[in-house]
Amino acid sequence: MFSSLTASNVQIPPNMFPFPFWIHAVFSCVSLVFFAYLFARDRKLQHLLYAIAIPFSLTIWLSDDKKYFYLVGLIEFVFLCAISTASLIEKRKARKLAASLQNTASLPTFDKKRNVQEAIDKHLDECERRISDISSELLDEYDVEEDENA
Repeated sequence: MFSSLTASNVQIPPNMFPFPFWIHAVFSCVSLVFFAYLFARDRKLQHLLYAIAIPFSLTIWLSDDKKYFYLVGLIEFVFLCAISTASLIEKRKARKLAASLQNTASLPTFDKKRNVQEAIDKHLDECERRISDISSELLDEYDVEEDENA
């Protein structure tokens, strides 16, 4: 059947198939390679569905029965609905991830740095106060007068 479809003298009804089989086959092969590459790279479900749905449309050439024609059309419609749904779900996940990254990455980092700096400053102030207290105690203990030049 496919060999008869690829022959150049095959008359195709214009209302059923707007272009010949070989153009459809080339388009399907190119789209299969393209969407398979995108799926391998991005791991998005809609790319996998495209990689299946477009070559699946070649099955329309297997029969001239109108019922089969409509069945393939219905299956392609289901593929398009699934692709749209997968795309919407992927966009929502991306938005949520971007929002969560934006919320956790902007101000808390600055606040953490500021809190750490404040803690260091408090600790240094406490150390200076203790050193001053200890030096005063030592001076008092040994009755040594402080040098005003020091």
